[in-house]
Amino acid sequence: MFKKMFLFAAIACVGFVALAQESKTAEPSDTTPASCSVKIDGMTCGGCVTGAQKALLEIPGVINAKVDLASGIGEVEYDPKLIKPSDLLIAKLPETQSIAIVETGSQQKKKE
Repeated sequence: MFKKMFLFAAIACVGFVALAQESKTAEPSDTTPASCSVKIDGMTCGGCVTGAQKALLEIPGVINAKVDLASGIGEVEYDPKLIKPSDLLIAKLPETQSIAIVETGSQQKKKE
């Protein structure tokens, strides 16, 4: 598992995005969509919001993404058969922005 995460991090460092899609398909499924909230820090304008939404929507399996500038919170609807919330951390955001999955409890997964 560590090797897989290291590989994803190395690919991201050079500006590319990689997704593990072992038995996943890109076809729409009949699964009920799931949703989660993400915290995006570093947004300063409407263009930042548009860019963050676009970055989230480019992730295969994301159905819808809406980001609020004032709160920095994004609501993401996704197909749970294709991705899991931690896959959202690969969103290709500008270097000035960071993303974290907002979970209930004290746990957070963060990418800067």
